[in-house]
Parts: sequence; C-alpha cells; structure tokens
Amino acid sequence: MITTRTKLNGIKCDYVYMRLPPDKRPDFFKLSPKDTLNDNPRREPANWNRNFQEGEFVDFITPMIETLNFYHAEKVDPRIVAYSFQKLQEDHPKAELEIISMEKHGKNRQGFLLKADTAPEADHSMLHAEYFDTYDRLKALPPEQLRLLLVERQKYTKRLEAWVDTAVNRPGVNIQNSNKGDTIIAEKTGDKIDADKFIGVGFNKDGGKIEGSNFAETIYESQEQNLAQAAKDIQELLEQLDETYPSDTTAGKMKIATEVITQIDNNPTKAQRILSAIKSGGVAAVEQLLNHPASTFVIAALEDWQKSK
Repeated sequence: MITTRTKLNGIKCDYVYMRLPPDKRPDFFKLSPKDTLNDNPRREPANWNRNFQEGEFVDFITPMIETLNFYHAEKVDPRIVAYSFQKLQEDHPKAELEIISMEKHGKNRQGFLLKADTAPEADHSMLHAEYFDTYDRLKALPPEQLRLLLVERQKYTKRLEAWVDTAVNRPGVNIQNSNKGDTIIAEKTGDKIDADKFIGVGFNKDGGKIEGSNFAETIYESQEQNLAQAAKDIQELLEQLDETYPSDTTAGKMKIATEVITQIDNNPTKAQRILSAIKSGGVAAVEQLLNHPASTFVIAALEDWQKSK
C-alpha cells in the first residue's frame, strides 16, 4: 500500500492497474451489476505496449497521494467553496494550502473536485473535515443570512468564486497547476470570437443587420481599437506586477488577478475605458489579446468585476 509516508525515491515500476477486479473488491467497494461486466483494469500507461520510463511512475502517482482533495458529488455554490477554502487557509497558515486544480467530475459532470497542495506535515483528515463542516453549515443557511455572511469576505472570495465558477460553468474548462508550476487551461468550446464578425456586417440592438458598409466597418474598427487599448492597459499592469508577484503558481496568479482589478478600480479613467471595451466586445475578445501566465485568472476576475458595475 502506498501512503503519504511512502518513500518513492528510486522506485521503478513498469505499470499499474488502477481498478481492482470485480471479484476481488471489498463489500464496501462493490460495483453495480452493469459495471461488473466491464473487466478493464484501467492500466497505466493505458497503452499496453508501453511501460513507465524512469521517473514517470513517481511523477504519475505523487499527486494522487500528496494532494488534499475536496470532492463535491453535487453541483457546488462557488461562493461557498471560495469562503470555505479561504477560511481554511486563514485558520491554518502553517498548512500552506495552495489550490493546484479545479475541475468538473462525475458521469454527468455535476461533481466538482478541488485539489490543494499542503505542507508535508499538514493533517489532511482534519483539514478535509473542517472544510466540509464550513461548506455544509453555510449551505444550510437561509439565503439572506448567507448573503450577509459572505459580504464580510467579499473582496477576496469574489475572485476565487469567479475562478470556481469558471471551472464549473464554462464548457470544457479545467484549471490546474502542474507540479512544475505551470497553469494549464484545457481547450474550451465556448466564448468563441469569429474574425469575420468584425468585418462588413453590424447588428443593431433590435437584431437587424447593417450591411455592406463603411458604417459597419467603422463600428468594428472602433470596437477593435477599444479592445486593443483595454488589452494593452491590462497587459501593462500584468508586466508591472511581475516584479512583485510570482506568476508560476496558482496562488501567485490569483494575487496578480486580484491586484489587477484593484488597480483598475483605483483609476476611474482606465476603469471606464476597460469596462466600455468589454461590454461592447466581450471579455473573451480581450482574452485573445493578452499574453501572460495569469491572463485566464485575470479574465475570470474581469467577468466578475463587470457584473458589479
């Protein structure tokens, strides 16, 4: 049995089976009659003609045994997830909690899995219990009482809430921080901006087309300029913040995104320019123009920010 205390240095393993055979599973872990018919042992590597190369098994298994996993079987309330996790961080600073991934789970993608890294000596059982004690307690509150409680922590939790909401509600998006510090955003199917929509055709607010047209081109040329300026403003802030915050961890990217919103709010002219641009062209269009490791976190924060305006 592999536990968090297992020393993996120098371990060599060709392959592993991730699923017990149906006839060897304990009673508390029995499969449904339908699943019992599937004898796939879930081999890793999945290619039966390939084995783990040197060091690959340790890289594969370490995240499974060292991360603290908060799994919700049902659809989550992003506000309560954000509150519960932030409270856990504040109550246990020595645990060094840091989010490393958020993703939808389950057959119908209704579940939600938040994975966190911790200090080696952190008590996972205690942290897990406290998180869900907080989550379940808040979930049971009347809506108005919950709203008043959340207001107290709104500045930080609104950002984290936006990232949880992104992971849960935007199609095809998983947010994860790899063990090398890279944040990977899976390909998403929504929020697509087609280039041909910026040329030659406009739409008025009643749905009628404005065709063929210098007028339509002028509208979209102006819109593109506004989006480009907004993206430039944000890109400059990101580059300035690189000198203060690390951008190679999820926690650092969250801090950068929070600080970007703070600095935008502190500059009314810039705030109005950015707000006008994203209201006319969409946050997704700004996202296409940013080039920074924290850009996806900033976009999630901007989506939340514009809703409050």
